[in-house]
Amino acid sequence: MIADVVKLVQSPSKDQLIKIVREMSPNSKHALLGNPDKILLHELSKRLDNNSVVVEIGIYLGASSAIIAHANPNVEIHSYDLFDNYAYDDTHEIMMTNAFGSMKDRTLENVASLLTAYTNITLHQVEYLKEPEFEKDIDLLVEDASHLDPQLTSSLNTWLPRVKVNGIVLIHDYRPWLQEGEQRHFPDVIKYVNNLAKNDSWKFYGGIGSYAIFERVA
Repeated sequence: MIADVVKLVQSPSKDQLIKIVREMSPNSKHALLGNPDKILLHELSKRLDNNSVVVEIGIYLGASSAIIAHANPNVEIHSYDLFDNYAYDDTHEIMMTNAFGSMKDRTLENVASLLTAYTNITLHQVEYLKEPEFEKDIDLLVEDASHLDPQLTSSLNTWLPRVKVNGIVLIHDYRPWLQEGEQRHFPDVIKYVNNLAKNDSWKFYGGIGSYAIFERVA
């Protein structure tokens, strides 16, 4: 399934692109994601079994959670964030104004107001470096928080063991082609991805857009 989606994202036909754009969540305009990222997330989510469990770490304005929920209303999504006012991107003020009509605090309640169409999303506010309790096996894990250690390693070391065999992991902001010091180059992400790719329990499909894609195989 993953290989088929990767192939689609890499070389979609015109008709496939038109279909995907028509199916995509309208909230996708609030995502800090490139088009290949959005398509990958949408197409993987469409193919998840009913009642699959999705966990996303770091959701900003919830657009990626909305993409998943819109693509597959039959999955259960748990979205975790600090819900703070830190400007994680240089487009922060524009993004906030476009989402809310004016600058508002990025609270759980305000983000939730953008996601009222999606009853299969549950938002969770967490504290920095305090990983939450979670008892369910995970079918899709999306890591898109600070991209920096110690948060990155703490988060993935906590959540990866909860991903079931054949479960999917997406680690965002993986851009190994960028040089150190360039904007959006995150060496901690590259280091973690490279180490995980050496682990026999995980199959690495490479990078698509700015996601590193893994499948748990053992």
